[in-house]
Parts: sequence; structure tokens; C-alpha cells
Amino acid sequence: ARVGKKCLLWVDDNHVNNKALMEQTESLRKDVNMVMLNTTEDSIKFLLKDENSFLKSRNLRHFRIITDMTRGGDHEAGAKFIRRLREDIRYEHCVMVFCGDLKRARESLLKHKTDKPGKTIITTQVKACLKLATFV
Repeated sequence: ARVGKKCLLWVDDNHVNNKALMEQTESLRKDVNMVMLNTTEDSIKFLLKDENSFLKSRNLRHFRIITDMTRGGDHEAGAKFIRRLREDIRYEHCVMVFCGDLKRARESLLKHKTDKPGKTIITTQVKACLKLATFV
């Protein structure tokens, strides 16, 4: 991600499910660099890269994260990713879980102690996801 440009990290192992939403984001905000990654490991590596200076400078008003909850058959992958963000990287800003099962997502976040009020948003709503993705 380039400094001065907004960056959206979208972690999902099946990006085709969100294709229309991603295209809508791109058409509404040309200044958003979308980084689509499939796994927690790839996402953590991306966040730790030196060139991603927005993270190092903590200039995070230009940075957003959306994750799904289930990846590769692991129904808690999103919660585990958020736990790694909080513990390994000390990322304390908001993360959105965009998923199909609110109840299961809440249970996973509680189990992994990643359900911080105001820091983790869980939604199934395209409108809410689009609002976060377009920095509104």
C-alpha cells in the first residue's frame, strides 16, 4: 500500500463471493487500494512488511480491515486472525467481520477474547460493509 492512499485489507478465502461489493467500492472510491488476501498468515506477513508504513506510523485513519469468519473449513479463522492482530501486532483499531452467521461469529469472537466493543464489528449487511470499505 502506498502512503497517502487509503488501504483496505480484505481477508477472505473466497473473494468471488464479494466481487460485486469490491467492484462497487472501487467505483465509489478510486483512492482505495484494496489488498485481497486469503489467509491469516499472508495477512500478518503483509501487515509486517516495511513498505506498509501506514501501520508503522500508526496513521491508521487511512487503513481498514475486513475479514470473513470461516476460511478453509475453520469456522473460527476470523476470530483467530483478530486475536493475532491484537496480540502479535498490537493492532487496536476497528476490524469488521463480514459473514453469513452472526451468532457463530459472536461465539467465536467471545471464545478467542476478540470481541472488544467498538473495536470489532460483526455484520451480514452489505451496506455496513460498503460504508467501512469506502471510508465513509
